[in-house]
Amino acid sequence: NNDSTPNELFSVVVFLDGPGKTSPKERVMVGKGDSVTVSFFPEYGCMVRTVIVDGMPTGDYNRESNSYTFKNVVEKHVIRVEFTEPSGNV
Repeated sequence: NNDSTPNELFSVVVFLDGPGKTSPKERVMVGKGDSVTVSFFPEYGCMVRTVIVDGMPTGDYNRESNSYTFKNVVEKHVIRVEFTEPSGNV
């Protein structure tokens, strides 16, 4: 029964820091070779400060839709989204 694993799954773990939300929340399981998009939603007056993928900050995310897509997933991934606090300073 274990001779092939066509439905092998990998976790994409989502962390957030600051005033905002992500979708999916916390964790999503992704089939091998599939893609998943994580969207970020800063609260009113806040912005996305940093997106960190597998421990490395990345500027390679969609700033128009505030999202990051993991393509052709073949291993576990971690994404951390940091939001700015609302303030008068921009």
